[in-house]
Amino acid sequence: MHEICHVLYQLIQAGGKVGSPHLQAAITNRIQHDINVYLETAPDRNGDISLIETYKVVLKTMMRYVREQSPIIDKSMNVLGVEHTLEYDTGRGYSLFGYCDLYWETHGILRIRDHKSGEKKKTRDDALWSNQLLLYAVVVYKLTGRVPVGEMSYINTKDYVKKVKSYDEAYAFHTIPYSKLELDIYYEKICRTIETLLQCEPLPHYGYHCNGCAFQAPCLMMRKGSDPTPVLITQYKRVPRDSQKHARFTEDVRENPEVYSTD
Repeated sequence: MHEICHVLYQLIQAGGKVGSPHLQAAITNRIQHDINVYLETAPDRNGDISLIETYKVVLKTMMRYVREQSPIIDKSMNVLGVEHTLEYDTGRGYSLFGYCDLYWETHGILRIRDHKSGEKKKTRDDALWSNQLLLYAVVVYKLTGRVPVGEMSYINTKDYVKKVKSYDEAYAFHTIPYSKLELDIYYEKICRTIETLLQCEPLPHYGYHCNGCAFQAPCLMMRKGSDPTPVLITQYKRVPRDSQKHARFTEDVRENPEVYSTD
């Protein structure tokens, strides 16, 4: 659902009209393309095609979203970024960093949106107390000098069998206004917290999650008093953050125009 939402707003950014049959056809083509790829790789999964039902739910849900919800919440939308990288150098030796689902502007107001899906409806309190949205707002404020509006868009992805969900059951959309004072206070608290963490040596939090940790070997060496440097040098590679794509679909519209054709 998140990936297809990103694709939808990439299409709007490329000039697609909000709520249009063109966007519906383009999203349908994209999902059908994913289904075809999934079916082609079925032999690699011993013929398992159990996710087909999931694809059907995503298609049905997204078609309704494009027709009913998007025209209401996306009016006069000027998309500035989809899965947009937000990074602000604090000048204190570290940066504030994140990926915003949707970064857009309307009537001179910057907006940041977080997409949520699932069966549990998101409330305004979920948006009001979202550290994620507040952090994004702080970074945008520091980068631009402008106070953005936070948004949380919820889509109910529970499939219905007999009774179609009402509009209020299917969607929730909350906007949170911020102030300069609020963002200044939160920024200073973030910086103090980070600097406290950087100045201390926290106790490792061992547990079941260590079983899948990529740094298990050097961590265990340090725990036993050995120098992990040789292992780190020979078995690990330091990679700049900017060299990694956060998600493949961020280039989909530009790199795969045939998938979005309405022919």
